[in-house]
Amino acid sequence: MKEYLKYILLSAIIIYHIGDSHCQSQFHNPLPAPYQLHGIFYVDSLYGWAVGEFGTIIKTIDGGESWELQSSPVRSTLRKIYFADRNRGVIAGGDVGGPDFPAVLCTTNGGETWIDNNPNTTTSEGFNDLHFVSENLGYIVGFTGAYKTTDMGQSWEFKGGPGWATTVFFIDELNGWIGTPVGYIFKTSDGGESWEQISDIHWTWNKDIKFFNSQIGWVVGEGLYSDYASIHKTTDGGYTWITQDSIWNRGYNEIEIWDSLNATVVGRPGVVLFTDDGGNTWYSEGTNDLGEYFDISLQGTRKWIVGGSEYFYPRMFASRETGFPWEKKYSTIVEGTINQLDFSDSLNGWCAGAEGILIRTSDGGSSWNNDELFAINFTSISVPTSNDIFIAGDNGEFVKSTNGGQSWQVQQIFPNFSSIKIKFFSKYYGYSIAPYDVWFRKTTNGGNSWIDLTSNGYFTDFCFIDSLIGWALSANSIGNGPLLKNY
Repeated sequence: MKEYLKYILLSAIIIYHIGDSHCQSQFHNPLPAPYQLHGIFYVDSLYGWAVGEFGTIIKTIDGGESWELQSSPVRSTLRKIYFADRNRGVIAGGDVGGPDFPAVLCTTNGGETWIDNNPNTTTSEGFNDLHFVSENLGYIVGFTGAYKTTDMGQSWEFKGGPGWATTVFFIDELNGWIGTPVGYIFKTSDGGESWEQISDIHWTWNKDIKFFNSQIGWVVGEGLYSDYASIHKTTDGGYTWITQDSIWNRGYNEIEIWDSLNATVVGRPGVVLFTDDGGNTWYSEGTNDLGEYFDISLQGTRKWIVGGSEYFYPRMFASRETGFPWEKKYSTIVEGTINQLDFSDSLNGWCAGAEGILIRTSDGGSSWNNDELFAINFTSISVPTSNDIFIAGDNGEFVKSTNGGQSWQVQQIFPNFSSIKIKFFSKYYGYSIAPYDVWFRKTTNGGNSWIDLTSNGYFTDFCFIDSLIGWALSANSIGNGPLLKNY
């Protein structure tokens, strides 16, 4: 998690609406959330929640037709979620690759407010899984083992276990199992008071363990040091396991058991498997998508799957009764890095980004149209009027339109720099800089020619309040420099 927090997500376009006394925000792309989703839970046919990266929590009250973003008190990766009813819920999360960013969130009002009841108050160990036996009795597991609650997550008691635990499941109040990332399976027969290692599925990262009854269960995962996905089944309470599936270049993350014969497994890339004979044969039920799927939830008889791609792009599918088995329930205007957006007024705006990303709105961001016309990495865009659009590319390209994007002119007028920034105040007057190069320029003829303003240092950014008054930030070779003002 430490590594991917270095990325800046600019592909989630946030449009701000100014109210009478405060500013509200709403995600417009992607939908229903900007980030990868890890867990989903429906408490009935209408009410459901999904959670994911960077503290994302979304809620539906209409069976998944629409979702609203809920406020989270943490920025952790939220992995698993459970609700006892429409009001009381628990979420567990943390970094899956290291003991960081723990989160155990609880709500008693349907997610209007979430409180962090993390039991690891003095350490940073995160949590990977949760399972509730009844509406109040549940367990969470993570890097220090298992914790137990008897009051729906309001308080937790440490119950030990194998250290780093990745998955947990209880068949009743006393009997439960834990899986670890090195293949060990542990069992308790006294509600977590003591744990016994009962088997070892040699160097397998056990991602999810589920039991149909006290004897029949499955565990899915992937190789700890290899890219082999695996499905194992037990018929003696977890003491011995039979390999039912093992395949290269895959990973299995979750299994849901519907009855003694039927089960579904999800994973990567785009993996959805099902069995109707107890796992003797597994059939592919793909979604025509190569994302990674992490969780499954049942909404009546309808199955829901969530996941993502590269941390940022959500995936959400719901099963169909007839036809193609899965219905796409997320929308993405564009996948990629948006480097800048600009609005000429309250309705008309444009976004530009890597690999020719160019999208526009004429209704204040309620809808967007994709106008990818160029194989150019756009670094900056400026839209002084609804007709005049100016864009800079990272290889010196200067692209402009004077008729609202109906036609474009492409010129090679900038030197080959990586991150040119531009700002126009009319169809004629504009400024440009090349960060970390001795270049600060002005145009008075719509970018046909440029005038050097100064050569005082390496410019990293600028800001103008009108066509005459502005500031430029300069940095010299040791990383500091003057703040220049233009009059």
